[in-house]
Amino acid sequence: MREADTRTAEQIADEIGHLHQRSCDAAWYGTLDQSARAGLELLQALQHPSVGRLYVHAAEVRVGDHVRVRGFDADGEPEGATGVVNQIHYTEQVVDLYGFGDYDTHYGFAFTVMPVVRADWAAEAEEIWVRETGSPEVLRLPKPVDRGRQQWLDEPDEPTPGRGPASVAGLSFGANAGTPVDQSDVVPQPGERPRHGWRRGR
Repeated sequence: MREADTRTAEQIADEIGHLHQRSCDAAWYGTLDQSARAGLELLQALQHPSVGRLYVHAAEVRVGDHVRVRGFDADGEPEGATGVVNQIHYTEQVVDLYGFGDYDTHYGFAFTVMPVVRADWAAEAEEIWVRETGSPEVLRLPKPVDRGRQQWLDEPDEPTPGRGPASVAGLSFGANAGTPVDQSDVVPQPGERPRHGWRRGR
């Protein structure tokens, strides 16, 4: 049986903020392995049930916010992403909300999320769709501060089985760092037919 989490919402937010800052430090100044490890630490903390208390509805999020988004990809499959919100569009999408193969059209918000990265690495933005109604699905993270290269990045790494870059490939925490991409290829532009069956709503 899981022990009750006695931390306050403020304490949970502080811990998540610390791990997010550490992840950004690694993405900006660390190696690929350090960035992947720091991102994995943040992901594990975000999966704790108590963190759900900090999530907000998609309508409260703005461009430029640092977030963890839970929703669906462009093919209607469950997906999540962490990074900076570059664009938000109100759309409709055909998704299976409950995993029973019962696909239906729902309205919501399509987020374009860019991982926190360093300028000389390559990264791609991710598209995550979040329904308009239902449980909160977006966690706003504290805006990270560029503190320069941190001392812990120069300390010897202690190898941990199963936590190398290969085991966290594809996680959106800067492990695939880089320069901004052309967003016109990610989110449908006015008058353009959305890709992957995404349809612009009202």
